[in-house]
Amino acid sequence: MKVTSGGEAAVLDLPWESTVGEVMSRAREELALDGEGWEPYCADGTTMRNKLERTLAELRERRMCPRLEFELRGPPPA
Repeated sequence: MKVTSGGEAAVLDLPWESTVGEVMSRAREELALDGEGWEPYCADGTTMRNKLERTLAELRERRMCPRLEFELRGPPPA
């Protein structure tokens, strides 16, 4: 799967049992994104905030975010 943020991208190879929250944590590490307030979205713009506990397999079965491309959006400027 692919996760982008601010023009940077990380391609992650995680098992289907991984949760969306685990994917986002790993992506933050790979992209060196510090701080709090990063919001996960499907590449089509659908928020994934309320789906952090869902596994990738569940997303696939429910046809949610079918290309498994995600975006992390940073916190709003202070």
